[in-house]
Amino acid sequence: MHFFAFFGIIELEIHTMKFNFLDVLYRPIRRKQQIVSYGTIALMALVLLLFLIPSQFFFKVVFVAIAAYVLFMFFADLRISEKNWTIISIVAISVFIFHGLYFGQSLLFYGASLLIVAIATMRFPAVGMYTAIVCSMWFERHFTLQSITLFSDFSYKIYPLDFVLIFVAISVMYRVFRDKWKWQWSKNFDLPILLFGIICTLNILWIFIVGNNDPVVAFSSYKNYFLYVIVYILLVLIFRKKDEWIKLFKWFSVGGIGLFIFLFYGILSGSGLWSEYTPLSTIGSRLIAGTHIFFMILFGFWVLALYFWPNDKFKYFSKKVSAILLGLISVGVLVALVRHLWLALMILIIFWLIYMLAKKQRVQLISLLLRGFLIAIVLLFVYTVLYSAINMKMPGQISKTWYVLKERTSVSVVTGGDDSSASWRLSVWKSGLQLWSFNPIFGLGLGKMITGTIGDYLYDIAAKELHNNYLAILVQLGVVGALAVIYWFYALLRNMHALWQKNKNGDDIEQSMMFFAINTILLFMIVYAISVYWDINFFILWWWLAIALLRFLCFDKGFKK
Repeated sequence: MHFFAFFGIIELEIHTMKFNFLDVLYRPIRRKQQIVSYGTIALMALVLLLFLIPSQFFFKVVFVAIAAYVLFMFFADLRISEKNWTIISIVAISVFIFHGLYFGQSLLFYGASLLIVAIATMRFPAVGMYTAIVCSMWFERHFTLQSITLFSDFSYKIYPLDFVLIFVAISVMYRVFRDKWKWQWSKNFDLPILLFGIICTLNILWIFIVGNNDPVVAFSSYKNYFLYVIVYILLVLIFRKKDEWIKLFKWFSVGGIGLFIFLFYGILSGSGLWSEYTPLSTIGSRLIAGTHIFFMILFGFWVLALYFWPNDKFKYFSKKVSAILLGLISVGVLVALVRHLWLALMILIIFWLIYMLAKKQRVQLISLLLRGFLIAIVLLFVYTVLYSAINMKMPGQISKTWYVLKERTSVSVVTGGDDSSASWRLSVWKSGLQLWSFNPIFGLGLGKMITGTIGDYLYDIAAKELHNNYLAILVQLGVVGALAVIYWFYALLRNMHALWQKNKNGDDIEQSMMFFAINTILLFMIVYAISVYWDINFFILWWWLAIALLRFLCFDKGFKK
């Protein structure tokens, strides 16, 4: 009797149970979602091995592993979190870029990596933004300026960054219709941007219809001046809460920590990775690329803010850790040999001491600078003594570095004409102003070429490459465009002043965000006058991010009007 009852129970369970082979096989793991984390860690390890042992076969193995991982998660009904999707997207982009660096561009890897990012972004729109932030910091032009080549000899200037932003835009549009996401109009932020955008749009239409300027160059300028406003729009729509911005800053911190790999590589090898794209006009070589040090400075703003206003959300950035990171960033700034960033940072430090910081933070900053200087002197002395004792001679690297620094900071080199960079700038600025005088009100149009000579050297450059974005806008868009920029920047400065004055004594995480946003915007306003930051997409991405963050903070603190 008991025997038949036993089989009756089994039969009943079989009929009522929804049998799933994968469910039975992985039920203990699925409950804890451990397989997702383990799989993500395994993919990261594979990419690290790929960088150390590059081979085309290994590249294919890694991509197959990524595809198998995603498919397995789907069929096993395992949920991939936003964090893991972000890691998978960054891994996919990394594999594609590594393959391009080692073996040249592959449409297979290009398409496969973007497909993975598209799937992740459709699931979580923020993943696309995290991926764009981290990959632009690490891979700069190889991610943001990598054109797609078809039929061996024809290139389309649509970049991986553009594809990622398109995926994010589609994902956001879907949620605008499904979840009724709405845009809150802000006169102080949106109106100046709209006016500048209208002027740029009318100008590019005039170029296409009746102008004589190069339409390809003109569209490139239009894209960087205004079309990347899509970054601002997407950030405003996606990151509407403080916790969402905190997650963005955590991924920004991941990207910032990764930059120290480039610094250590440059110090050990004697030349920064990809620093050849921005060679020095004086003797010496950069130990970290100018692009990487710019991103490192932005990360430094964030670390310094956490040093002034510690927060439980970023416990791993303790006072000691922040001080060490700031010291390393200072070393990077020094060995990058980017003079306009030295000048900009000196201006900002004076600004902090005079206006921005309270007495407590001013004391902390001065103490930090003095301790950093003393520690640097002690370390330099110890290194010199040990090197001399072992090798019986003074270290040549120190004298070489000191000589290069003197060359980069020498006023006589700049004013005496020995610095080709300074003399070139002065020459093209003069030519630009002469051209502007032909149509001062509306300018000469986007994509205008400027021709001139420096000695026996003939140059023919686009107006956007004047190494002064304000002058470039004046030449191309005239007084009308320049006034639009002045109105826009005045609105930003007024908003930053009002926001900081009301909240300067705060100590929450928003205080750190405020410090980062304000100083990032001010840094851009300074370097626009010395270089071409407005004309390079991996820089302009951060301009729009800082404005979007400032807008969020103004809304959050009650400055909607």
